[in-house]
Amino acid sequence: KLQFLYFIGHEHANTHQRHIDCVLQFIRMATVTYGKVLPEHRSQVEKLHTELFPVVYADSFYDSLFSYEMVTVVAEDKGCVVGVVTARVVEKRKWCCKAVKAGYVSTFGVKEEYRRHKIGTELLNRAIDLLSECNCTTVNLHVLTDNFPAINFYVKCGFKTTQLIESYYLINNVYFDAYSMARDLHVPSPCTPNPLLAYLPFWLRNFVTTTSTVARNDAIL
Repeated sequence: KLQFLYFIGHEHANTHQRHIDCVLQFIRMATVTYGKVLPEHRSQVEKLHTELFPVVYADSFYDSLFSYEMVTVVAEDKGCVVGVVTARVVEKRKWCCKAVKAGYVSTFGVKEEYRRHKIGTELLNRAIDLLSECNCTTVNLHVLTDNFPAINFYVKCGFKTTQLIESYYLINNVYFDAYSMARDLHVPSPCTPNPLLAYLPFWLRNFVTTTSTVARNDAIL
């Protein structure tokens, strides 16, 4: 009986502590803000890349983050950069003499203690919105084939695997395979709270276009 009471008390204490941890985490995440990268972020962004990625990036990469063809979004907590996504706008192909733009996610990461709180989702969505404003039709990225958490995350955000590329990454003098993944920006993301809302602008636009066409035809007749 004493052991049973000890077990109940222990479980109650653990549950209470978990509730406290959740509240503290919620309060902590509420202080996170998002925005475009600024020159004063450079040193922190460079440090975060060193912490998160096994690849050493040249100074020219960090210089390019402020160029017009790059899209870089950071997550800050009380002035400290805790997450970053960098992407660039590239000319994918030409169709009927018209350039078609595509976005490419170069780097994307969040500090470990800030993960699993939708910060990565918010960062990626904001970067995709900016790429869409640059008239990109698709977003592409590469990911290690054994990075299953990242692959699952991208799939949930609407990306699909398009190609297996052997020996794509060279890390510590060892080659690793990668998946090429892509997302069509004309398709709403599964991360959207209500996918129907994402189609609403297209429906309205088509409705207005159709109505205008009918009105013009009536006027002609």
